[in-house]
Amino acid sequence: ETGLAEMAGKFLQNSVSSLPSFFIFLIIFMCVIFSTELTSNTATANIILPIIISMASEMNFSPFFLAMGVSISCSMAFMLPVATPPNAIIYGSGKVDIKDMLGMGLGLNLIFGFVLAFMIWMYNYLNFNN
Repeated sequence: ETGLAEMAGKFLQNSVSSLPSFFIFLIIFMCVIFSTELTSNTATANIILPIIISMASEMNFSPFFLAMGVSISCSMAFMLPVATPPNAIIYGSGKVDIKDMLGMGLGLNLIFGFVLAFMIWMYNYLNFNN
């Protein structure tokens, strides 16, 4: 109702509009993935989704699939015990060292962020460039 999502979406659009769409998706998904390492997944989704939906329609992206990519990104916190309850349970067992979680989690974050960005980019490329 306040128009803040549209304003933030236009700001984001102006900031990244010169980049290829794959890199736009990659930046968005990586920012979401790494922000959910320290914040609530639900809160991150509630803040980011209106902005992304507003930006998507302005940049000729599918709002549905871009929002789906952001939603999936919110569930990809693998690095820290505070990120998700399963991470805390694994760390709390005492059998996994924090350095191992950081190393493996960082690798998983990067791999899954890249794969997700590629999948959403391919969908947009195939459906909006034909």
